[in-house]
Amino acid sequence: MYTKLCATLSKLCLVLAVIGLIGVILCVQWQVIGRYIFNDTPTWAEALALLLVLFVTAFGLAVGVRDAGHVGMESLVVLL
Repeated sequence: MYTKLCATLSKLCLVLAVIGLIGVILCVQWQVIGRYIFNDTPTWAEALALLLVLFVTAFGLAVGVRDAGHVGMESLVVLL
């Protein structure tokens, strides 16, 4: 029962992290379009992108802890 709950929460965190990552991409694209095409940078885009990066990191780390992963070490192992 507890393992199934943890698996469900992990999947939910992963879905929220992916949604947040898509949100970060859209915010940064909107900021670049606003700056270089409309010559008017939206003031909310940078703050929202930063906040979404924090949430994506937190949700991603929660999934990594459940799967016994390590963000820094696995990144180095993949590169080597």
